Order: sequence, then C-alpha cells, then structure tokens
Amino acid sequence: IAITDKWAESAKLMQILCIGGAFIPLSHLFSNLVLSREQPSRYRWSTIALVIVQIAITIAVYPQGITAMVVAYSLIYILWLFVWFLLARKSIPYSLWELITDITPFLGISLLAIAGVYFATRGIENIYWLLAAKVVLVASVYVGILWLFQDVTFKECVNFVRNRLNR
Repeated sequence: IAITDKWAESAKLMQILCIGGAFIPLSHLFSNLVLSREQPSRYRWSTIALVIVQIAITIAVYPQGITAMVVAYSLIYILWLFVWFLLARKSIPYSLWELITDITPFLGISLLAIAGVYFATRGIENIYWLLAAKVVLVASVYVGILWLFQDVTFKECVNFVRNRLNR
C-alpha cells in the first residue's frame, strides 16, 4: 500500500528484516537484564562484539549482493539473541528449555491466527480493505484465543492496562 511498483523489489528485503525484527523484543529483554544487573562491561563488550561481527559478515557477503547482506544481518541478530540469553542466564536461573516452553504457546497462537485470517481474507481484492481486515482480525483472533484459554500473562497485561487507565 505504502510503496509504488518501483519499490516493489525492496518489499522482499523488508520481509527478511521483519523476520529478524521479530526477535528484537527478546534480545532487548535479555540485554537490558544484563545491563540492569549492574554488568555494564558485559553489555558493552557484547554490543561491541555484535557490531564487529555484523561489519565483518557484511563485508564478507557484500559480493553476493544486498539480499545476502540483509539475510546475514538478520541471522546474526537472531543468533546474537543466544549470546544475550547466556549473559542474562548468569544473573537469573532460566534455562533455554524454559524460554522455549514460555514462548511456544504464543508463537503457536500467532501462527494459528495468521493462517486462519490468511484463508478467511483471500477473497478480499481491495488492498486497503485487505490490510484493515487482516490487522483487525489477527489481533481479534489472538486476543480471543488468549481470553478463551484464560492465559495468565494476558490477564496480567489486561490488569496492568486497567490500573494505568484508572489512575
């Protein structure tokens, strides 16, 4: 919707960056945990190492083109999540298995909502209505499933928002 045909090729790059960007909240959670536990030197050196690795890999894959560089950048960012996780794990007793089991239900619900809405909206041809329908329906299905199964995290979020609004 926002780009014209001359920018259509860049949509592929944006999709790749969105996949890498999906891991940003977890990465920031762990990096901020490292920083908040008064470990600024670990945070600093990890960040410096990440930048060095990104620059080195970008230079190495430069001959393969922009798509290869974007894929490499996204993969590095995804893999660096585990570096942050290992550094954070030194401060809290949290295993990789616990992380996976905490995330998996929400990932499953997201994929279920996206798949269901994809098939439900296939008949909509107007791109503006299609975008609006997908956004509203995916959000509604996701929240509906969390509400239906009385998810504890969802309840905590709702209560937090209610408390903020009642101030």
